[in-house]
Amino acid sequence: MNIPVDHLKDLLGAENTEELKKRIANDIASRIRSDIANWDEYVFYPPDFQGFFDECFEEAQAMVKETIVNKLYNDMMNAYKGGNNNGN
Repeated sequence: MNIPVDHLKDLLGAENTEELKKRIANDIASRIRSDIANWDEYVFYPPDFQGFFDECFEEAQAMVKETIVNKLYNDMMNAYKGGNNNGN
């Protein structure tokens, strides 16, 4: 049975049609929340990606470490040059 929406609006009235839309939307949202809450699997299962995350962390740590070492070295050399006033 296929009832056009306009006929439903005529039958229910504009106010009731809006109430029906809200109820349907709330029911759909409720079912989605329930499905998600009861789902026992992940789309991306975190342990499957642990190695990847570890590699990313190690690479980022190495880049940051290199930057810090270079900065400290440059600061030390600048301090040495600035403090070395014996004519050299």
